[in-house]
Amino acid sequence: MSHEIRTPMNAIIGMSDLLSEGSLSLEQQEQLGILRRSSTNLLEIINDILDLAKVESGSIGLEEVRFDLHEVLDKATELMALRAQEKGLEILVSVASDVPIELIGDPHRLRQVIVNLVGNAIKFTERGEVAVRVTNEAGANQPGTLRYAVSDTGIGIPSDMLTAIFERFTQADGSTTRLYGGTGLGLAISKQLTELMGGKIWVESSLGKGSVFYFTARFGLPQDQTTPVASPDMVGVQTLLVSSNEGSRKLVEEALQSWGVAVSQTRDEESALMELTKVGGGVTPHSLLLLDLGDIDLDRTPNRTKLIKAAKDHEVSVIVFVSDVRSSNIRHAYSLRLDGYVTKPLTKKKLKSVIDATMKKTASATSHDSSNTPTGLDQDVAILLADDSSDNLFLIQSYLKHSGFQLDMAETGKVAFEMYKARKYDLVLMDVQMPVMDGHTATRRIREWEKQSNVSPIPIIALTAHAYQEEMQKSSEAGCSDHLTKPIKKNILLNAIQKWIEQGPRQAD
Repeated sequence: MSHEIRTPMNAIIGMSDLLSEGSLSLEQQEQLGILRRSSTNLLEIINDILDLAKVESGSIGLEEVRFDLHEVLDKATELMALRAQEKGLEILVSVASDVPIELIGDPHRLRQVIVNLVGNAIKFTERGEVAVRVTNEAGANQPGTLRYAVSDTGIGIPSDMLTAIFERFTQADGSTTRLYGGTGLGLAISKQLTELMGGKIWVESSLGKGSVFYFTARFGLPQDQTTPVASPDMVGVQTLLVSSNEGSRKLVEEALQSWGVAVSQTRDEESALMELTKVGGGVTPHSLLLLDLGDIDLDRTPNRTKLIKAAKDHEVSVIVFVSDVRSSNIRHAYSLRLDGYVTKPLTKKKLKSVIDATMKKTASATSHDSSNTPTGLDQDVAILLADDSSDNLFLIQSYLKHSGFQLDMAETGKVAFEMYKARKYDLVLMDVQMPVMDGHTATRRIREWEKQSNVSPIPIIALTAHAYQEEMQKSSEAGCSDHLTKPIKKNILLNAIQKWIEQGPRQAD
C-alpha cells in the first residue's frame, strides 16, 4: 500500500516543485500553490494514517544501532527547511555541550518524532522562529536519557487542551483544523513512539505567545564515545558574525566559542563594515567573516557589497549563511569566489565542517558546505539512475538538469547492473521496486562484482516509496549507502548526492 500511494505522489509533488521554479503568471502561481499545498497535505494525512495503524497493531519494533545525534537533527530539520523558509521562519538547532554525540537506539523513530513536532510548530507559527534544543535529562537514573524541546512563537494552545492534543484526531478546536488543516494524528503518533523509546511527551503553552513541546527518550551509550575536538586551525581565529536574527547569532556564537574561536557580533552590515575596517597598522584583527544573508539577495544592499569587498581587500575569509539551497545566492557566492556557504537550518556540524575546511585552506577557493551542491558547479561526475517509472526518471533528470552531472538512465535493475559494469560511475540512484530485477538484487550484484573485480565500492542511494524502518534495513543489508523516501525533494536529493560524492568510494560500503 505504501509503495502504491507514494510513487505517484512523488511525481505530483516533484513536478509541482519544478514548475514553481519557472516563469509563471500571478494566477498560475496561485493555482500551483494550491496544488502543492494540497498534495503535500494529502501525503501527510496518508503517512499519519499508515503510521498510526502500524503503531497500534504493535508491529513497530525499535532498532538498536549506533548513530550520530547531530546527523539525526540535521536530517530532521532539513526536511522542514523549505516549509519554514516559505513562511519566513528561522529554524534553530542547539545541543548542549555535555550531550553525548553518539547514541545506541533507533535514529529513524527519533527523527520521526522531531519532524512531527517541528512540522507542527511551523504550521501554527506565522512569524518568528522554531527552535530545537537538546539537553541531558536532569535527575535521570540512566545515562543517555535526553530531553528534547521544540519551541515556537506561534498561536499557543488553550490550557484545557494541553493533554487532549496528544489523543487521536484531536486539535485545539474545530477552527484550527479548518484554518491550518491536518488530522491531529501527528502528536498521537509522537506520544506512542516516545513511550516506546522509554520516555514521555508534554507541552507548555501560552495563548498568543507560543508553545514548547518537550519529550524525553532513553538511549544506550557506546563504550568508545567520540569526543569532539576543535581543529587547531580554528582555535583563536578572530571572527566577525553578522546576522539580524538574535537567535541565530546566539546559536552560532555559542558554537564558535566552544571551538575556541574568538567572536564578535553585530546585527547589520553597516556596523560590520565599521568593525571590519577598524584596522591597526593597516591590518584588520579579523580573519573570518560569517554573513547571514537572511531573505535578501547577496548583492541587494550597497553595504553588503561594500562589506564583502572590504573583507576581500583585507584578505578576510567570507562564509555566507543562505536560506534556500536553490537560491541564486549560492551561484553568486561562487562567482564572487567567496570561501563557502552554509544552508539553513544552521547546525554545529555544518558550521564546523565549513569553517574548519576554510581555515585549513585545503579546499579550493570555493570551499563549500559538504551537505550542498551549488547549481552550475563544474563537476565531472557520472551518475546512474535506475527506475522503472518514466515519470520519476523525468523528474530526477529535471532535478539534475543544471547540476553539471552526467546522467545515464536504466529502467530495470538488470539493465542498471550491465550498464554499471560497462562504464565507471561515481554514484548510483537505485529505485527499489523494478521489474525483471529489483533494486536490492541489483545492488547485491554490483557489490559482488566490485569485490570480484577489486573495485572500490561506490555510493548507491536507494530510492523507495517505503518509509518504514524495516525497508531501510533491507536497503542497508543489500549494500546501499543511503536511503531516500519518496516523495523526494530536490534539495534533499542534491544534498545526498553531494554528501556521498565528497566522501568518495572508499567510504561508500
